[in-house]
Amino acid sequence: MPIKQNIVDIFRGEMISKEIIDTIFNDLENQLLDMREVVVDMKNISFISVYFLERLEKFLDKAKELNIQIKIVSVIPEIYKVFQIRKNQEILFSLN
Repeated sequence: MPIKQNIVDIFRGEMISKEIIDTIFNDLENQLLDMREVVVDMKNISFISVYFLERLEKFLDKAKELNIQIKIVSVIPEIYKVFQIRKNQEILFSLN
């Protein structure tokens, strides 16, 4: 049972298909109990949908509940901007 898992090859290209995104995140969530740290390498992703962001948030919340550290690495600048915008929106919504 791995204590640390690097996730590189499962995220590729445009992450827009709900079926593929659900399959990937369901599999990852089922494996969380066996891990203490997960490194999500996003170097092969060229585009992410809002649905991908929602599933990623759910995955991060579940990992946090289980005290599992998640590191997201190799995010291309265009996608990093989406993460920044999303974070800022959440902060604004939490203030209202």
